[in-house]
Amino acid sequence: MDPPDLAQIAADEMRANGLEPVFTPEVLHEAEHLSQDGAARSGGIRDLRGRQWFSIDNDDTLDLDQLTWAEALPDGSVRLAVAVADVDALVHRGGSVDTHAAANTTSVYTAAGVFPMLPPLLSNDRTSLHEGEERLAVVVDMKVDREGSVTDAQLYRAAVPNHAKLAYDSVAAWLELQAPPPPAIARDAALQAQPVFARFLTARRAAEPSGFEDLSLAVVKLLGSGAYAAAPPDAPPAGHFGLAVNDYAHSTAPNRRFVDLVTQRLLKATLAQQAMPYSMAELDAIAQHCTIQEDKASTVERRVLKAAAAYLLHDRIGERFDAIVTGATYRPKVSPVSASNSVAATVPPHHSRITEAIAASVTR
Repeated sequence: MDPPDLAQIAADEMRANGLEPVFTPEVLHEAEHLSQDGAARSGGIRDLRGRQWFSIDNDDTLDLDQLTWAEALPDGSVRLAVAVADVDALVHRGGSVDTHAAANTTSVYTAAGVFPMLPPLLSNDRTSLHEGEERLAVVVDMKVDREGSVTDAQLYRAAVPNHAKLAYDSVAAWLELQAPPPPAIARDAALQAQPVFARFLTARRAAEPSGFEDLSLAVVKLLGSGAYAAAPPDAPPAGHFGLAVNDYAHSTAPNRRFVDLVTQRLLKATLAQQAMPYSMAELDAIAQHCTIQEDKASTVERRVLKAAAAYLLHDRIGERFDAIVTGATYRPKVSPVSASNSVAATVPPHHSRITEAIAASVTR
């Protein structure tokens, strides 16, 4: 097996799971000629180009959806603003690009490469919040008190620039005093004062270092796969169990999640005091479809990762490796059924059997 085979496996898995791995010529042509209409640049857009906005993501991320800006206030609270790329300004509802995004509903990240929800010309360029570029965005502007509670918030549209593209690893090392500031921060004194919002999280982790990361991992493992749901105005909020909040809506990644693009359209219509762009029935259908497609995307990612692992180890069959066991799932075994016994008995769990199974899987 060679790398081109892995790419073909990924494309085949996409198709087998009802996901389109390539963009049609119509989608690519439309993406190339998309432009912001007059309404996209009309009134209500604030000029926030003077603020020190920055992005933070993985080193190799190209589809940047968010920028952040923060300042410490005299009363000890923090003003924190998050700008989300205004993808809707270019991707208009009902077009070929939007139709493809609505079908796949998500970008799929496989070991063979990324299958983006939007054409790379958009998601990696024109609708991405790239360093040194000015973009339209939807901004949530918050005041956060000393305890980390949001005491005030407002939403609006704005023009914003990305002054620095930062990466998680280098910023974390800087905040923990294990490395000098990243170059983008080192060359800008204003940016060195920006991560004030990180102080709260750093303090909380210092107060409970033993449980901070373990608790997060345990919650993620318990959650399993989630489901999208459309909430009518008169219904009680369903909430988000993992985040422990009552009011929640996906909204911060419109370049790679269709449900976030839908939320952005609803929000912009509200800000402009316009009619909602979707009916309740349409929102219900979108929520169900996005749930199904994201489950399929996860299946594709897992299968391609297993294929990549098989390729990596195909010439090492029979070798023994040290391993760390992160968990074990007990699945009852069914004992043989005799002709005189129509009821199958299950074999109870036993640590020795689990140990044997783990050892066998490691040495294969």
